[in-house]
Amino acid sequence: MSEHLAGSYEELSAQAQQHLQVNEYDQAQKIYERIYNRLGKMKAEVIKRRPNLQQLKLTSLSMLGDLAGLHGNYDQAITYYQAGLEISPENLVYRRAIAQAKIDRGDIEIGLDELRTLAVMNAGDARPWIWLGLELWVQGNLAEATENLERVTTLSGSSPEHRSEAFSYLHDLYREAKRWPEAEAAWKQVWHTAGRKIEDVSPLYQMYWEADDLSQARSWLKQEKNPLRVGFYQGLFFHSEGNAKKAATAWSKTAAQNPLEHDSGHEAWAEAALRTQADPETVIEVIRTVVTRRQINIRTTILLAAAQLRAGRIDSAELALKAALEMGHRARPRLDQLSKDHWRLFTELGGEQATTDQLKQHFEIIEEEAGE
Repeated sequence: MSEHLAGSYEELSAQAQQHLQVNEYDQAQKIYERIYNRLGKMKAEVIKRRPNLQQLKLTSLSMLGDLAGLHGNYDQAITYYQAGLEISPENLVYRRAIAQAKIDRGDIEIGLDELRTLAVMNAGDARPWIWLGLELWVQGNLAEATENLERVTTLSGSSPEHRSEAFSYLHDLYREAKRWPEAEAAWKQVWHTAGRKIEDVSPLYQMYWEADDLSQARSWLKQEKNPLRVGFYQGLFFHSEGNAKKAATAWSKTAAQNPLEHDSGHEAWAEAALRTQADPETVIEVIRTVVTRRQINIRTTILLAAAQLRAGRIDSAELALKAALEMGHRARPRLDQLSKDHWRLFTELGGEQATTDQLKQHFEIIEEEAGE
């Protein structure tokens, strides 16, 4: 009987995860509430003797807290996280979640001070310093964010994995501050610290393209092994120089390849294909296939929306934009609308219908860009 009971809980948990993967948050929330309420009727001693049930209860509390926060119910989120903390007081993740919920609620300094205290009280643990650095970054305090992330890279108790993670975030921070040499050095350290050669050079040629340093961008692109990314970025660099003919040639050659023969680079292929007026149905099929392999990101979802629009399905395009917006809601800082850069990409690839009010409402745009 007990084995059947444990299995039924695990099955419910799997169903909830499936709903989360397709952004069906209300359905997932109902299942987690069902699990939590059923486990709440069991004696604490019984649950402690069965680690799988204890973990399911903690997972349910964590997910219920996250879902409450996603819907803006921050007080309820804190209640769930505090319940998890009572069960597992040594778990610092709950303390982080409580502090973040307070920040999201508007109590920014209170939440930041709680994260600072958490870091100081666990000074030898790299994680709280990383959490503090990221949250300070979100709040625009780049100086203190950088200081805390740099601390992790020299912390004696910091593992190679945590030092590598800190260097990854420092790359983004330096890049945001236009400190290009330091950003490049930090990205190299991401891999050196992990004891590996650089396997992903895309942030470097992307960074130098953004910095209008095409010489450096092309130098790093030569080290890219994925032909889909190479072809797309060659076209992008030509386009930046105003050489539309060479850009179109590079993108056409990329679009002519079979993207499913490669493990990555599908986003680059999709954008190249859309820029060469390729069959949007093919782009849609490829993106949907890739989604089953890995988690999709906001940019790829916008490419899917543009392809749906090019195929004449405005309602499907809007569904894709709503999915992208849901991802933005889970980001830090939270995105209540898709960004201006997303708008430019969507209108450039989606055609005239991209500017209809039905779709425009999902973006943060300025009047000139909206064509008003």
